[in-house]
Amino acid sequence: KGSKKKWLVASFLGSAFSYGMVGTGISLKFNKGWDYLPMGMVVASRVVVGGIKQTQTITTSLICSNSRGREETGRNLGRLSAVITGGWIIGPSIGSRAMEWGGEGGTAFLSCAIFVA
Repeated sequence: KGSKKKWLVASFLGSAFSYGMVGTGISLKFNKGWDYLPMGMVVASRVVVGGIKQTQTITTSLICSNSRGREETGRNLGRLSAVITGGWIIGPSIGSRAMEWGGEGGTAFLSCAIFVA
């Protein structure tokens, strides 16, 4: 049983690995001229991310345990909700630009870079 921060870092690294696998699989299909997407790689990446990516749950838990009082907890959870909503609004625009700049696997590689950073 580890600390929440260690689990958060492990979740970020596992997610980065998983999205890197997706980007590699997509790049192999389109850059190497393969007629199929390497589904084994995609399925394996989804298994990894499904088992380890709990970033939102861990972040919420960290906010609740590190906040002092109900008002601060509420304020911090509200900020988290605003950031998540902003991601849902802005994310598709950034993803489409990443695909234009990085090709078919650009969005997966951008996600990988965000989780590593």
